[in-house]
Amino acid sequence: MTQVSTDVMIEALNQALETMMFMMALPAAEELPVPAESVLVTMGLSGAVNGKVRLLAGKDLLGAMAANALGVDPDDSEAGAKRIDGFGELLNMTCGLLLPQLADMTTHVCDLTIPEAQEFTSPEQWHDAVAQFDMTIWDVEGRPLAVGCAVKK
Repeated sequence: MTQVSTDVMIEALNQALETMMFMMALPAAEELPVPAESVLVTMGLSGAVNGKVRLLAGKDLLGAMAANALGVDPDDSEAGAKRIDGFGELLNMTCGLLLPQLADMTTHVCDLTIPEAQEFTSPEQWHDAVAQFDMTIWDVEGRPLAVGCAVKK
């Protein structure tokens, strides 16, 4: 698998973030605090492009995203599923914006899986996922967002 250019991936992610959640990912100028609880969303690609795209964020960032996108109270404990679904939809939209940068979608087909979410309950799980999937850390309103994209054309 090859890592997709960080610039291409972040451009697609930022388009989705700005459109859906009125936020932007910036290079982390300093080390950001690792969230105690986080969510990893993964989407598989097959066809013209094969591989996986992943996003990892703390539940506090998911709360802020849901507040911006849906008007949900960021501290509402009953909105947890909506936050995770919204995070999966952010990944889905990001992949939709990324694919035309990787292959000619007018002559090729690429199938996407439904985003899969995995919840983590410790900072160690965050660190393990970042290392395992070779993710880069970005700053979204002072909170970390890890991004990983390994694909093969």
